[in-house]
Amino acid sequence: AGHGVLVSASTDSWVRVWDQRTGHEVATLDGHVAAVAGLKFDADKVVTCGFDGTVRLWDWRTFRSRGVVHVAMAQGSQGQQHGYPYDQGPRRCTRLSMDDANLMVGCIDGSIYQIDVY
Repeated sequence: AGHGVLVSASTDSWVRVWDQRTGHEVATLDGHVAAVAGLKFDADKVVTCGFDGTVRLWDWRTFRSRGVVHVAMAQGSQGQQHGYPYDQGPRRCTRLSMDDANLMVGCIDGSIYQIDVY
């Protein structure tokens, strides 16, 4: 990641930061309450998204939260995922796309959101 670390996201809701040289965990980014399905980073932040319907921004230097965006609640979609109807609860965010000007979030119901984080 350019900082001498690796960042991993998992279905247990944890985002972990690892020292590339030693392989030891150096930080846990705590905040998601469901599977973390998307992870991107740039020179100064890590961005994650998950099945809890949140997009979270983290600072590289402190590994602390820089903010949380709650993606809109699902409304009237059809189908099921993991036993839950798509139209109940938060949108399950699964993908991120990020460049210098845009952050796009894709959700399991097919919706896409542009989020201003800059």
